[in-house]
Amino acid sequence: SKAKKKMPTVSIHTSAKWSKSQKESIVKSTTAFLAATAEVPKEFVHVAVVDELTMSFGGALQPACCQVTVLTAYDQLTGDQRKIIASNFAHLLDDYDVKSERTQVMFPEEVLSRLAINGKMLAGETKTTTTRRAASAGAAPQKKPANRMPIFNDPEPSDFGRQLQNMNAIPIVLLVATMGVGLFTQRVLLLDSLYVYLLSFGTFILGLLAYGVYKKSTEKPKKKDVKKAKKATAAVETKKKR
Repeated sequence: SKAKKKMPTVSIHTSAKWSKSQKESIVKSTTAFLAATAEVPKEFVHVAVVDELTMSFGGALQPACCQVTVLTAYDQLTGDQRKIIASNFAHLLDDYDVKSERTQVMFPEEVLSRLAINGKMLAGETKTTTTRRAASAGAAPQKKPANRMPIFNDPEPSDFGRQLQNMNAIPIVLLVATMGVGLFTQRVLLLDSLYVYLLSFGTFILGLLAYGVYKKSTEKPKKKDVKKAKKATAAVETKKKR
């Protein structure tokens, strides 16, 4: 696409000391072989050279080393093109006192919607523009996702996880009450272990049953509310018929 032809962008960082004429020569050579290899016009290749940096390669400051970053759009370069570019940089920088074994070339890729030239985005229309045009044309706009903070590697909770999330404090209170009954019957009433277990287990079961009955009764709609809902529904249906 035309947008992809506006790449690549090259950054050359080195600890070597180059003169102004040497840096200009490197920029011209880089622009020439990158344009030919990436199959883009020379005016779409951007090169930046920064020398005399404090850099190490393998923990050693000397001899001079270099780090080259070739930023492109996604899928702009093939594997063979990357090999050619890396080989060209190795031979080119070797002529400027940077050995090929001390040169590292990286090929990061960027989304074009994050890049702009001359105040214009390279990716064309954004999703917002597309949505507005669709709405003006009479098409139904897409629903926005739920207002939720994005979290990386956020898996869906399992059934057991959902149960833990929805669990209220009643079972915990029952467990504490059961432990209290057990301690009371064992330490104060001095009953045998069998009676202690039976009373504790019975307390827990009765508590669960009582809570279940209470929750079921509260979930049932009241008769007054049911009658009001029926009257409201009947009033709406009557208006529609008129």
